[in-house]
Amino acid sequence: MEKRSQGQWRDLLPAVYSWIGSARFQYTQEPNSGAHHIIGVHADSTRPEKYELDAPGLSPELRKALKEHGSQLGWRPQAGPLLLSLQGSSYILLAISSLRVNNVQKARQLGADAANFLRNLSVEAVVICASKELNVLNVWDGLVQSFYSLESFKGAMEEKFSLPKRMAFLGYEAKPDVEKKYRIMAQANALVRMISDAPANWLNSEKFAEIASQVADELGIACEIKGRSEIQALGMGSFASVAKGTKVDPKLIVLEVKGKDTSKTIALLGKGLTFDSGGLSLKSPSGMEQMKYDMAGGAAVLGAAYVLSQIQPPTNVVCIIGAVENMPFDNATRPGDIVQAMNGKTIEIINTDAEGRLVLADLLHYAATRYKPEFMVDAATLTGVVITALGHAGSGLFANSQALANHLLKVSEKMGEPLWQLPMWPELEKELKSTVADYKNTSVDATGAKACVASIFLKGFVGETSWAHLDIAGTAWDCKASGYPTSGASGFGLRTLTQACLDFTGF
Repeated sequence: MEKRSQGQWRDLLPAVYSWIGSARFQYTQEPNSGAHHIIGVHADSTRPEKYELDAPGLSPELRKALKEHGSQLGWRPQAGPLLLSLQGSSYILLAISSLRVNNVQKARQLGADAANFLRNLSVEAVVICASKELNVLNVWDGLVQSFYSLESFKGAMEEKFSLPKRMAFLGYEAKPDVEKKYRIMAQANALVRMISDAPANWLNSEKFAEIASQVADELGIACEIKGRSEIQALGMGSFASVAKGTKVDPKLIVLEVKGKDTSKTIALLGKGLTFDSGGLSLKSPSGMEQMKYDMAGGAAVLGAAYVLSQIQPPTNVVCIIGAVENMPFDNATRPGDIVQAMNGKTIEIINTDAEGRLVLADLLHYAATRYKPEFMVDAATLTGVVITALGHAGSGLFANSQALANHLLKVSEKMGEPLWQLPMWPELEKELKSTVADYKNTSVDATGAKACVASIFLKGFVGETSWAHLDIAGTAWDCKASGYPTSGASGFGLRTLTQACLDFTGF
């Protein structure tokens, strides 16, 4: 990986990143000759032979002809996509998901299914037909997500899927600012996924900081980066303790985006564990390679800064990432060690694999005291046990403010990123009491509420600030939420974090 480490990170971005920015959008009221048209289909679950084409922009005659052609072939929506040729154009009929998820997820899933089908074809132009129920740009978003392919780390480049040269929407026209937002969000998603999918011997904390700094320079936002000695000088003994087992310099990354009202600030914080071996509390070898994804929360926060620097938020937004790797070398933190956090509280380390909360503890106190934000939200692949509760279909939400929790739940519904609020029962606080320090970093007993206990630990470092924690361990990669990739990084959290800032008007 030496050559890769010397290369520019932009050279490693997937082809779809550039395509998103350069693809020409057309808005039309008629089918395009020679193009492939994507049409959503509503199937009748009780009568498989019954279905309706959800494409009101097409003439009734054309819809009837397509449906008759499909029926003659004995097609059923449950069988998968159907490609039909009619009047010099191609039409791809795809079933709209019957899952009881919201329409944003259904639209994204339709686009993803279309992209997977188009990969097997040589396509010059794609037309997405507007739907009665689904936002056509959300269908495009799903299409783009499934066009993503990270080929740049391969020694011999494989022949890439040829992205469409033209993109059109039939029966719909977006306002310029709406189109701009979707493009920027899609590019941010590709960036978030690329740095999440990248191997840990390339994307370490130093490379993470380098990328953040260059993104900030290009977009004209302030960026401050502090290394090991500065982190220690700030009194961030909790954060610093995670980095003791590695020679790679940990990085505190702070990006500041100016809002319309500069008197108020929102803080977004991300766990940036570029690799988590578990430290001396070593993880099982099975699946350890996936621990390169332990920085997905930090990647989502960087993606939010990318978007918000181009779409000005109502208030200032500070994006803070704690980038570090957790390794078991000779100077590593030991179970039983006691460290002191920035707020003066001491922590007894019970398990060095409960390291993300040690990083976030100092970041939360830093953000609360330095920026005095209206609210803080952290995103972290914090606990594997949240998957026991929610699987891979949504992320856990914990909050000390119900108003903030309600805001995030509303935003997540709007953006198609499912969240489920989980409690921080006060009865569980005793799990973190230590006889030799102020806190233990995790419970000793085999309690089944470890995701809740982890959030209670974090709560001890936010003071009086309104705060919420998103545990994205089940959705950051190999996500099963409708409309998201089923393997590799998903970029989950990017949209919710960004929109939470854009929609904030006060509580």
